[in-house]
Amino acid sequence: MFSIINSTILIALSAVALPIIIHLINRQRKQHIPYSSIRFLKFLEKKRIRKLSVYQYLLILIRTLIILMIVLAFARPVYNNTVLSPAGRAAVTSVIILDNGLNMRGYDSGLRKFDQALDRLHDLISTYSSDDKVFIITAADFNQTTMDSLQTDRLACTYSFARFTNALKEARHCFQEYPNLTNEIHIISDFSSVRKEFYDQCRSDSSTIYYLHKIGPEQINNVSIDTVSLSNQIIEEDKNVSVEIGIHNRSSLDRKEFGVHIYSHGKRLAYQNISLEGFEKKTVVLKFRAPGKGLFDGYVEIPDDDLSEDNRFYFSFYIPDKIKVLFVDDHPSIYMQSAFQSIVNTTDIEVVSDQYNSWGRQIFNDYDIIILSNSPQLPPPLRQRLRQYVGDGGGILIIPGVNSSTGSLKDISDDFGKVFHPGGLVSNEDHGSFVTLDIRASAEPLFQSVFSGSEAVRVTPKFFRYYKLVAQRNSEVILHFRNQDPFFLSGTFKKGFIGITASYFDNNWTDIQYSGIFTPFLLRVIYLGATQSTNRVSWIKSGSALKVEIPSSSGSVFKILLPDHSSMQLIPRRRANISILSLPSLVKPGNYYISSAKEDLHVISVNAESEESFGMVDDNLSGIPENVHIISDKISIESALHSFRRGMELTDYMVLMAILLFLIELLLVKQIEGKRGQSTFAGT
Repeated sequence: MFSIINSTILIALSAVALPIIIHLINRQRKQHIPYSSIRFLKFLEKKRIRKLSVYQYLLILIRTLIILMIVLAFARPVYNNTVLSPAGRAAVTSVIILDNGLNMRGYDSGLRKFDQALDRLHDLISTYSSDDKVFIITAADFNQTTMDSLQTDRLACTYSFARFTNALKEARHCFQEYPNLTNEIHIISDFSSVRKEFYDQCRSDSSTIYYLHKIGPEQINNVSIDTVSLSNQIIEEDKNVSVEIGIHNRSSLDRKEFGVHIYSHGKRLAYQNISLEGFEKKTVVLKFRAPGKGLFDGYVEIPDDDLSEDNRFYFSFYIPDKIKVLFVDDHPSIYMQSAFQSIVNTTDIEVVSDQYNSWGRQIFNDYDIIILSNSPQLPPPLRQRLRQYVGDGGGILIIPGVNSSTGSLKDISDDFGKVFHPGGLVSNEDHGSFVTLDIRASAEPLFQSVFSGSEAVRVTPKFFRYYKLVAQRNSEVILHFRNQDPFFLSGTFKKGFIGITASYFDNNWTDIQYSGIFTPFLLRVIYLGATQSTNRVSWIKSGSALKVEIPSSSGSVFKILLPDHSSMQLIPRRRANISILSLPSLVKPGNYYISSAKEDLHVISVNAESEESFGMVDDNLSGIPENVHIISDKISIESALHSFRRGMELTDYMVLMAILLFLIELLLVKQIEGKRGQSTFAGT
């Protein structure tokens, strides 16, 4: 049975008709040759003329065959025969997808899985010939190389998981560029992070043969830290910081009494002993007292096991030394002015007041939070600046008033990814009615210091009008009215904070300003916006690139301090009053500090990727497509592949045949010319 690799070239077979067409055209042409006499024609031998015609037809046939052989050579025909020896098989285009993800850093029987994968890669490469096209793609970072230029000492594990479906897309590009009769994809992995989508893609590509080379056992002794988050809404100096830690036992083995610790600069701040049954998940909450203002970095740690890289998780936070607030209102109520004056006099918070006709001249990045009170419709350039400011880690608080409208609030919401949905203005004053805060506000952790004991029952501020707000997926309601409409909600946009109240604060809207909770409420909201913004702290996944924006007033020379205590200078790019630092991909987990000559400016916590994995492929062999084969490590790779690699490519034979026919054509042309000469001589 024969197959054609480049079947599209077969359209050129129409060229085989060229010699016949040329012959027919030449026969129709009549040549007038003057003769002095025709009496010598009788001496021509009819037999010689007949033989000359046979040679001519033979020449047409040979030229036709030459064109046919050339076209077939480009079409690359293959004779399919599974009995052929490996040396005689057709060329193969093969893509080897090597899992270099975090899971391959694990150990099996004292040997690292990635080292075992490299050994399998060497064995696999030895089965190819020089005619094969072989590519190696790493599945976690998609680096691509060829068999000829492969340097295994440059292959390394990452701290993220493999994306096999993306690697398959890269592999198909290789097949399109270098087509062959047999297309192979080899995956070398422990298959602990393969998703169902991978097998769906294999099933849809029946023209490719897939081979799974499984490394190591189905399970290793591994407990991982999957998530770490700070559950405090506000982080304050000398107050407890609550760290929520998600821990997962990824093996069937029970783990008894092991410690979960929090460290900072070699000092243990908190710990707890826990036990986990096989495959159990557990959330642990550890608390420690924030040591002081400024940048803080630490890490959560559990004991080492067969995969130690997911036994530590780095985190960081920032407690502002001094919070700077920009308060914008054309005609602020006396109650707002009085509350801010009290805050300035009793805290480290600085409040700068401005109006809407001039606040655009402010440098937004100089402030930790911007309060837009009774805001009118904002012009697009200012809205764009606000979007940039919040996206880079700033915070805004919106207090709608009489100058606001549903349309202006909707514009702001749209600018920040629809963090809330503004409804209409609800007015109860015409009917002499009002709403009050939900009594459960006293249980909200953010405001526990505002409401205390029986005071929560006594204090029931009245609200005569308010905007109806609806929280969206990236926001949450912090305080409700009794009718369950939101009074205060907060959300995030990129790295920044957004908060909005439903009501303005003057006598036409509410009487909350006469209660003892008004100023503490504003203070807590300012702390919330200033400490939840992340313009001084970043948490990123290993391998991610990052841009950090720092006020130009911080200096002109910057460096990044690496976890190994070495440093690297950073060259900033200037934009207005901002220095933009473009950092390279940060791979090694740890806490990185960006500093100027004067101070530490930013801390970046880099962690290995955490991802839930599906079961091993051996657990569901019936679900594997027919074109996917598992290569056992108990038999040689070459013998396993020989039954699938088939066919002998005939291209070289086509070329040799074309050359041979060309030589025959030369001899035949010479023979014909000789016959013509003899006929002419006989005629004379």
